[in-house]
Amino acid sequence: ETVVSSVVRRLVSKIDREVTSAGVGVDGDDGGACCVAILSSPDQNGEQLVGRGGGGEGKSTIAALACVRGDVRTRYHRGIAWLNMKQRNEDDDPHRRLPGGSRLDFESYGSYLSDICRQIDIKPQQLQLSPVICTPGEDGAISELRKRGHMRDAYVRMGKLLTTLQHQSKKGKNSRRHNHQQHTNFLVVLDDVFAREDIEWFQFRRGGGVENGDDGVGGGDGPGGGGERINDVLVTSRLTEMKGVSGATTLVVPPLETKEAVRLLMTESDLLSNHPIAKNRAVRLLVKERLLLHPLTIKFAGRWLSLKRATSGGQKGIDEILGEMKDATEGAAGKNNVNGSRNNADVLYSMLNQAMSPLIKGKETKIIRLCFAALVTVFYRESCSALVPLEIANDLFLKVVENEKDILSKEDTLFQSNGRQAAKLVPEILGALGVFNITKHTTQAKGSKQNESSIQIDHDLIRRFSDFICNDENMHFLVRNAEQHWNEAYVQSYFQKKATHLWDDIQPDRSRKYALEKMPTHIIQAEMFDDAETLLQNQSFIRGRFWSL
Repeated sequence: ETVVSSVVRRLVSKIDREVTSAGVGVDGDDGGACCVAILSSPDQNGEQLVGRGGGGEGKSTIAALACVRGDVRTRYHRGIAWLNMKQRNEDDDPHRRLPGGSRLDFESYGSYLSDICRQIDIKPQQLQLSPVICTPGEDGAISELRKRGHMRDAYVRMGKLLTTLQHQSKKGKNSRRHNHQQHTNFLVVLDDVFAREDIEWFQFRRGGGVENGDDGVGGGDGPGGGGERINDVLVTSRLTEMKGVSGATTLVVPPLETKEAVRLLMTESDLLSNHPIAKNRAVRLLVKERLLLHPLTIKFAGRWLSLKRATSGGQKGIDEILGEMKDATEGAAGKNNVNGSRNNADVLYSMLNQAMSPLIKGKETKIIRLCFAALVTVFYRESCSALVPLEIANDLFLKVVENEKDILSKEDTLFQSNGRQAAKLVPEILGALGVFNITKHTTQAKGSKQNESSIQIDHDLIRRFSDFICNDENMHFLVRNAEQHWNEAYVQSYFQKKATHLWDDIQPDRSRKYALEKMPTHIIQAEMFDDAETLLQNQSFIRGRFWSL
């Protein structure tokens, strides 16, 4: 709450805007715009925690809590746009970037700008972005320069569009004058930034930066242009500093205190805060020495504790369950990094591995891990931001388990007891563990309302657990040729269930909307090239795809 309040003060208070950390001053032409960065705390040797061991400290949660505060919503009445900056190759060192330092390319930047428009109720078509036409045989360096020029043009157009919106907002407030510091009524949240240079591409300038003859698309690797900035930016990043980012105020997320960690464990396990185990010394040692006071790991431990209590039917006491959780972290206890300290991800993955491998008749089941790895490979290979219809996930799980029945029937006790229907238990188990969140929607379909659900993986560290599964020798025969086989399983499951449905249905459900957008990609990844050609020539599919756009 203290950190959230600090973020809110820096966003809302005009006084705090004039104060920055690390001796970085606010540029004189920023027009009162600010950049607040929520950063990871360095490890005990002052190094930044990035890659596989970083994340999960609560930076995104703090940013989200700040954005829902009433004073922040009032301050940014024009809108708040949230962008997930997680990109491909996110496991790389953040200092390994594209030429010019930025990790952005024209395609991703255009997608981000369109996403901003949708979140603040603007039609993306208003940007009128110019497409990049690839020229056969063109030199790669020249092609990159052309794309960078298109990015700068898009940056200028976005600035002009936001300036127009601010002028419209002023017309409705003629009763009082607004100075430039009050014009930053729009906030962009950049979640999980890996490259500092990306930030300036989202600090838009009044009129697009066209001042004093400057066309806003000058040289250099940044967006260029001049003039005051017209929006504020809130950043979360695993970096530990924001050197070179104009006007950046930094806040470092402090480690959890033991009392806070125990309280979080109690909350996530559905136990009252005054439950006797809250004062248990073994619990304090568990969260401090085994779970490393890491918020995401403690959150998962609490969910696992709650699930084990529910599924044991009262036959296991809490102390016994806590003992099992302690044993689950033993494997990670020996995995020390070069500095001699344990990795948060290793502890989390050891617990995930055991939670997804419950004992059935004394033997570990592999079905849950198999289905999770398939889910990530097919739908979440690049990030965990996508909303995937639950219907699609259920059908994928059933098909994947069915395809591996020869292996599972010999060695998996859950399959031996339930057959392919065991896959139907997976969404409920993963949802209870907090591995993914389930969102419910109401969709208008053929004159009636239809209830649908979508899933989204809770955190990128959890998403990357699929790599841990695919590298497990015990899972080798189940994950062979994973990308091809699992995409083929999705394609087969979809067409088996939706074969009688028309692609150009006027009111498609969420499963159909997803397929209209992504099915060609999944068919190609499944190496079903003849089917891809047939689909792309299907007039019903072509009409439905255009209508869905």
